[in-house]
Amino acid sequence: MLLVVYVVSQMASTLIIAATTDKTQRILFMLMPLVFVFIIARLPAGLVLYWVTTNLWTVGQGLITRRLVQKAPAPTVEKRSSRTPPKDDGSSGNGAQPETPAPQPAPSTSQRPRQVRRKKKRTSRR
Repeated sequence: MLLVVYVVSQMASTLIIAATTDKTQRILFMLMPLVFVFIIARLPAGLVLYWVTTNLWTVGQGLITRRLVQKAPAPTVEKRSSRTPPKDDGSSGNGAQPETPAPQPAPSTSQRPRQVRRKKKRTSRR
């Protein structure tokens, strides 16, 4: 009977913990307790009871955490390139108002963007 409780508690614990894992990995996690039954059957009952209580504690903790913690919306990340200037967050250490930067002169139309040159691969001759 204790082995059945162990298998059920381990599978429930796996369902709670591995909710966001890969499908194949979840299936393996669900089959592992069935494989472990043959090993656990020879262990002392106190050790199996310890594992069962740990599994049940994990299931309870996971259920409570899921109910209390609401999913926050995914943060939107601004795409930046190497040419994007850093944002001024208005914090300048001394509490003073941030200075407004001098306006940058507009680039002339005759200037082309700088091109990156790639290194040529050396071919080794033997």
